[in-house]
Amino acid sequence: MVKLSKLLVVNVCIFVLFLIQAVTGGWIWIDILSGARPPIVLLRLHPYTGIVLTVFILMHIYLNWRWVKVQLLNQKL
Repeated sequence: MVKLSKLLVVNVCIFVLFLIQAVTGGWIWIDILSGARPPIVLLRLHPYTGIVLTVFILMHIYLNWRWVKVQLLNQKL
């Protein structure tokens, strides 16, 4: 049960971080295309949330590693 609650927290964090990445990335992209300078906050926030998102994705893979091995090796749980 503890693993499931950890996985729930990790999944919610991945979702929120993905939304932040999508919004900040889209905003930066639109500003650059329109010739405007993106706000400095976005330019600093976007790479850091990307790093944190990567860490949470690695945690997600770690928490599901048994399932990944089963799927790759066609074994039973």
